[in-house]
Parts: sequence; C-alpha cells; structure tokens
Amino acid sequence: MLNRRKAIGFALAGAAAFRFGTITAATTTGFGDRDYAGAMVIDALGAAGGSDPSLPDDAPLSPKDIAEMGQVIYDSGKRLERLIENFLIYAQIELLGSDAQKISALRKKQTATARSLIEAHAREQARMAHRPQDLALEMEETAVPMSEDYLAKIVDELVQNAFKFSQVGTPVRVSFSNSSNVVTLSVTDQGRGFSTEHITKVGAYMQFDRKMQEQQGLGLGLTIAKRLTELHGGTLAIQSQRGAATTVTMKLPK
Repeated sequence: MLNRRKAIGFALAGAAAFRFGTITAATTTGFGDRDYAGAMVIDALGAAGGSDPSLPDDAPLSPKDIAEMGQVIYDSGKRLERLIENFLIYAQIELLGSDAQKISALRKKQTATARSLIEAHAREQARMAHRPQDLALEMEETAVPMSEDYLAKIVDELVQNAFKFSQVGTPVRVSFSNSSNVVTLSVTDQGRGFSTEHITKVGAYMQFDRKMQEQQGLGLGLTIAKRLTELHGGTLAIQSQRGAATTVTMKLPK
C-alpha cells in the first residue's frame, strides 16, 4: 500500500530527476534557472502531504490523494519537457542568427494556411488551460512568411502566457490580420500586466515575479518568440501596464 512516507520518497525522486534535467539543459546551452527544481519539490511534497506534520508517515493515501500526486508529477514532467525543448530551440536560434545564408533560406519559407494553424494551436492552449470559453478569435486568411513549425511555436508561447497570467472568466483575444505589406498576429489578455522594467528585461531565461506568481514566468518562451520574429525580419512588441490589459504583437513583412 502506498503511504505518506513512500509518497514523499517518490516525490523527492521525481524532484531530483527534474533538477538533474534542468541543470543538464542549462549546462548544455549556458542558460538556466534552478528555481524550477525547488518549485517541483514544494509541489510534489505538498501533494504527498509532506507539508502537514499532523499526518503520520505510515498514513495510507486515498485514491484521490494518489491521483492528485500523480497529476502533480505529470505536470512537473511536462514542464521539464517544455523547458528542455525551449533550451534546445533557443540554442538553435542563436546558431541560425550568425549564419546569413541560413537566415536567407529561413525567410523563403511560407505557411500557406496560417489561419487554420493559428486557430488550432490557440484552441489547444485554451483547452490545456481549461479555459476554452475564454478564447476569442479574430482571423483573416493569408499566408505567413515563416515555416509552420516556427509559427506554431510563436502562437503556443504567446497564447500560453496569456492564459497563464490572466484569470478564469477573462477573455484572451487572438487576432490575425493582413495588410498590403505586413501580417500581424496579436494576443491580448486582461491579466495582471507587466511593468515597463519587466518588459525591457525580456531576455534569455528570466522569470517575472516568481514570488508573487505561482506559474513560471514569461522568460525563455517569450524570448524565443521575439528572436524568431526578428530572424524573419519582423518585430515583436509588448504593450502592458500593471493591473491592465497586456497585448503582444508580432508583425512580419510580406
């Protein structure tokens, strides 16, 4: 039978694996934040009842407790997967940025069905956040001068952050429009907003207000979106203020 002592052991083992993965990725790419590992220790121990001294070590766990602990460990594993993926993508982007020939080839790629791709990825992020009812889409049909993989990555990062930093019941609006010489993707949320200082510090692997916000910060994901946009000759801008709407806008030349 799984009791509290064993559950804490499993939680600590998972946290150790998470920490090892974080440090390995950081060592490989030169960037990292070990707060992720500490966060998982707290989450996993909490799920196992490790923070409640009134529970005896041999106290059996109910099926509900086991399910909750399993969900915490699963979620932590998904965060690790995304973290390592982002480290590797960031390293790839930095290598691309120093090769003019590869940049030229990159800018020749197209996503012909951009509208359907953006809608699909935005809806998936809404589903994962358990907030499909909060997603609002305003889409036009046009091609985007970017590969499907890179466009999907930008959409995922921007929409995920919008849901992460806003409350259930508030709208997350994704707009995609086309003009004579530029395509524009914007994501707006009604969340807590960011200060000018935080916006100017968007760079490789920074977490914003970790002590005030349970979720991991914008950090590397937003930096990846910004660098990908710039590699394609575009711009990515953030408009926000504390306690008000935040809009992230990507513009790409056609």
